[in-house]
Amino acid sequence: ALADAGDEGGYIDRLAEDLSETPAAFIDLRPAFAAAKATTRLYYRTDHHWTATGAYYAYEAYCQAAGITPTPLSSYEKLTFGGFLGTLYSKTGQPAAMGGNPDSVEAYVPKGTNDEYIYDENGGDRTRYRGGVVRKDTDTFYQAAASKYNCFLMGDHPLIEIHNENVSADRKGTIVLLVKESFGNAFAPFLVDSYEYVYVVDYRYYNGTLSELVASKG
Repeated sequence: ALADAGDEGGYIDRLAEDLSETPAAFIDLRPAFAAAKATTRLYYRTDHHWTATGAYYAYEAYCQAAGITPTPLSSYEKLTFGGFLGTLYSKTGQPAAMGGNPDSVEAYVPKGTNDEYIYDENGGDRTRYRGGVVRKDTDTFYQAAASKYNCFLMGDHPLIEIHNENVSADRKGTIVLLVKESFGNAFAPFLVDSYEYVYVVDYRYYNGTLSELVASKG
């Protein structure tokens, strides 16, 4: 609350300039978002995350840069989870104006597989268990109004592995590693139908070494 407002556009421009001297590709989402925001809800009203639709615009831009064809948004099974009151609601003292107008979380279920394997750190030992890329029973499993965003990836975990055996023939053997914080949760489901293997690392919780992970998975 005491921090001065920063120039977000300026920070993005500086990042792009720094990356221009590396092999990394910089994808600027600002033009696509500026064109879409008049007619599309790209961010929630009561939460700081982008919506699944906003994440899809990022996925389209990523596919264009990566030279792959994005899965059409209209081809997904769409789920809606109502009554979502997110971080902006909780951090601003739960104002009545927000509380009386909750968001709905829309999610798009991957076509090839909705299974994921979650690796959590417990006492230094990794435990592996099965979950859903999009949790279809979110309204039952995550009943709290603040928890609906957990429909994506079942929340934050150190490492998630998704194997889409039904990927198209031309995408067999493809692998992608997504290094993310919570914004990546809504983005990850769209990668599933574009790759045979998707690995998702949350750098806030992962205790391993990325270079070792990349080497081990080829």
